[in-house]
Amino acid sequence: MIIPPYDYSAKRGRVMVVASAVFFSLTGVFVKLIPADGWTIVVLRGVFITIFFGGLVLWWLADGAQKAGRGDGRVSGCGVGCHIFRCG
Repeated sequence: MIIPPYDYSAKRGRVMVVASAVFFSLTGVFVKLIPADGWTIVVLRGVFITIFFGGLVLWWLADGAQKAGRGDGRVSGCGVGCHIFRCG
């Protein structure tokens, strides 16, 4: 009997889901700590979201995702753009 190698992608996915839940639940705490008006918070949030998702997309592209057959980057870029404009 041949035992297939352990699939670390499922474990990694679970860790990422739990981490995102923790970070999203803490956003209210971080927003309350900022001594600024609403518009400043909206602008800062948009800037940081753009930096984060831009870096994430660049990391994803540098990781060789296209070579692995997971897409060509257009869908990811469109999704990031829609998210930024919806949240900003």
